[in-house]
Amino acid sequence: LNGVQWFNDSIATSPTRVIAGLRAFDQKLIIIAGGSDKGISFAPLAPELIAHVKTLILTGATAQKIEDAVKADPGFAESGLVILRAADMPQAVEMARAAAQPGDIVSLSPACEALDFASFDSYPNFEARGRHYKELVNAL
Repeated sequence: LNGVQWFNDSIATSPTRVIAGLRAFDQKLIIIAGGSDKGISFAPLAPELIAHVKTLILTGATAQKIEDAVKADPGFAESGLVILRAADMPQAVEMARAAAQPGDIVSLSPACEALDFASFDSYPNFEARGRHYKELVNAL
């Protein structure tokens, strides 16, 4: 859309899967991440986000936890990584559209499970989350 590629990597429900997805591209991405908190550490993900992401859009119960891990990483201060907060998936997609320039890549790479009872933007599984993301992107 307008020279921007959009990817649905909703199945990336752990930091390890997100890292694999990030390393698949040879440019920095715009990432939408967050979801339910299963008590995992996001510290191993932080340096990979700093190295491979230019705009990180966070939503859900883990947004603060992911942001804290990224900001605690020694490379964050000089990285230029922009961190934004979205109230829900529709707002996250709109923020990604606003941040994206022709040639950019946007990926839904949550690093978390979809189920989040603390949020009205919860999904029963990664497939439902991915379908909603695709519907929002297709409606742009």
